[in-house]
Amino acid sequence: MALGFAMSTGSGVVPPWANPSIAFGYSLTRRLIVSRPIYYHPESLRSVLHTNTVVATDDNYGHKEVISVNPRLYDYLLANVREPKILSELREETATMRGSQMQVSPDQAQLLAMLVQIMGAKRCIEVGVYTGYSSLAVALVLPEGGQLVACERDTKSLEVAQKYYERAGVSKKVIVKHGLAADTLKSMIQNGEGGRYLLT
Repeated sequence: MALGFAMSTGSGVVPPWANPSIAFGYSLTRRLIVSRPIYYHPESLRSVLHTNTVVATDDNYGHKEVISVNPRLYDYLLANVREPKILSELREETATMRGSQMQVSPDQAQLLAMLVQIMGAKRCIEVGVYTGYSSLAVALVLPEGGQLVACERDTKSLEVAQKYYERAGVSKKVIVKHGLAADTLKSMIQNGEGGRYLLT
């Protein structure tokens, strides 16, 4: 699963890509490019140019400061994430494929897996599997008898995902649905399965 969006505010749009060190060279009246989506206010953004925090300018949030994820900090996060060997192998194979930017990052996958564990989820759905990195991360932490419905329409990507489900020993937990996710979800609802899954 990969999510991306651009936010529009009074001074511009913040798309979720490219290099923040390049972005900070742009004027506030031009399109700002960052490595991940952020909310910004012109005064807050100016403070980011010189510090590693972003400050909420709305008084209702008490001028809350949050850490700005710069390239140095993100490299640290990636160097210290818990990534099983099977996931790193899948990540490296996916990096050679067309569309590899769709794959979630190791820190995002670790967060998904942690949320599944905290919630005690036993049944999950992933809409858009691509090569299976995030769905494999979820399947690895599902309890015995847990189930993940993996929806993907691209045959080539799905073949890679299935290969890694098998290698990781989680194939029995993963129900692969090849085709449009909307059709799969509609069919599941018609079969009385609505409200029984965690959507990842």
